Amino acid sequence: MAYSLLASLIVALTLVPSLSSRMLRKFKNKEYRYFGRFAGGYKKTLNWVLNKKILTLAVCVLLLIGSSVMLLARGASFIPSMDMGELTVEYELPEDIEMDDAKKLADTVVERVEGIEEIETIGAMMSSGGMMSLMGTGMGPAGEPTSTMLYIRLREDISRSEAEINADIMERLSDLEIDPVVSGAAMMDMSALGGSGVSVEIYGNDLDDLRQTASDVADVLETVEGTKNVSDGMEDNEPEIRFVIDKEKAMKEGLTVAQVYQEISAALSSEKDSTSVTYDGDNYDVIVLSGEAEELTPEFIENHEIDVTTREGEQKKVALRNIAKIERTETLSAINRSGQRRFLTVTAEIADGYNVSLVAADAREKLEDETLPEGTSFQFTGENESINDSMGELGKMLLLGLLLIYLIMVAQFQSLKSPFIVMFTIPLAFTGGFMALLITGKDFSIIAMIGLIMLCGIIVNNGIVLVDYINQLRHEGIPKREAILQAGVTRMRPILMTSLTTIMGLMVMALGVGDGGEMMQPLAIVSVGGMVFATMLTMYVIPVMYDAFFRKDKIRRIEDELKEPDKTEPEKPETEKEPI
Repeated sequence: MAYSLLASLIVALTLVPSLSSRMLRKFKNKEYRYFGRFAGGYKKTLNWVLNKKILTLAVCVLLLIGSSVMLLARGASFIPSMDMGELTVEYELPEDIEMDDAKKLADTVVERVEGIEEIETIGAMMSSGGMMSLMGTGMGPAGEPTSTMLYIRLREDISRSEAEINADIMERLSDLEIDPVVSGAAMMDMSALGGSGVSVEIYGNDLDDLRQTASDVADVLETVEGTKNVSDGMEDNEPEIRFVIDKEKAMKEGLTVAQVYQEISAALSSEKDSTSVTYDGDNYDVIVLSGEAEELTPEFIENHEIDVTTREGEQKKVALRNIAKIERTETLSAINRSGQRRFLTVTAEIADGYNVSLVAADAREKLEDETLPEGTSFQFTGENESINDSMGELGKMLLLGLLLIYLIMVAQFQSLKSPFIVMFTIPLAFTGGFMALLITGKDFSIIAMIGLIMLCGIIVNNGIVLVDYINQLRHEGIPKREAILQAGVTRMRPILMTSLTTIMGLMVMALGVGDGGEMMQPLAIVSVGGMVFATMLTMYVIPVMYDAFFRKDKIRRIEDELKEPDKTEPEKPETEKEPI
């Protein structure tokens, strides 16, 4: 975009004057009756507004505050969902299902989904044991099938949105003994960029406290309105037999915890590597199994007896159940660490019709009241944190852009007040952008924030054109009020022309036409809304601010504003200093 603006500037300064000198030799100034009436009406309303400065500014401030509060109350999103013309339907198969039954079920699913008129083609794949096979190719997967995925391509001229088609698919498959998950290709890609739903990381060193806290947090998320499919991160747990040694009982029997551990470890060792054999250049380990390999059950471990030698030198057997408490629990299949601390991740998806930032705010409020075990803590991650981080970075870019815009205008106007007045067009543009998002029902997203940043550099042009012409008229000796009224009428046409061309250029993008058009639609909506609203109010607010800041008719440049000479003391004549 920067290179395009630079190229257009070069063309405007070189090619346009050259062509105008040749093509506009016989130019005649025409009078536009209707526009003249419109300009005359504007001049009267502007004169009235100049007499009602406080009322005008109060209305603008109320509109800015009201629109921003209403928009933020609806929540924010990372990137808008968009229709890419592709859908996926995935479902888990029942356990111990035969291959023929799995194929028949897939045929039934495909037959029902094919009845939707917006669908063009369907492809099905079945997975098993980490392998995928196409349905109907005759290549069966190794092992029993576990899941099936359908890839759906939609027609280009669909009359319904993908969300409506998703709901139709779910309804057609509701009576089958499966739990299908329907999603779009763009939705999956965006979740990889910014996370998905609400995610809470639980940190702690004690595994029992960690698991209990994760379970409690999952229970809290279940109560938050707008969440679904809550997971405590422990779905893939493995069974565990835990031996809690009673030290006092073990000492009475002449055993230590280390001795008990060694005995249990030896009892559980049912196989050993005895040697290795080399055959055709390859080494093979020879494993010897003990005769008790088939007896390694929890009951066998509980009844296991340890040979103990007493102080008198006698041998006796001590049953493990007499000195240890045996518990059947579950353990984590994998332990994640961050900063040398263990953590579990509790996740929850967002139900349809709910905003992730609002749901995350409710979840955070409820978790703040929870009492956690000592040594455990939690931290929110996921999509909402991605939104906050991205908004923070874009906010810094916005502030830097505003500073650069102001400094450039200071150098142009040679004044501190005139650029400050022009900057008041930016809040007007923000108000228009917020109102456009509210009217169209779009959430405030990262794309919309980028639109606001882009709008800052566009909308100040109208204020520059107006303020610069007012200053020119005042330098010619025209009184301030008359200069403001005359500049407003004279500069109305170029301001309207530049704004309308920008608005018309963004209108196609604002309508979201084409595949993936919904992604960039908030940017165009913010720009169009900001241009329309700011263009209308710039013609009134900028003159009001100019009249309020410049109370005198004399134009003062930046040197006069930074340093005003003291008129109370007479000037002293300069005297030459004698050389040393």
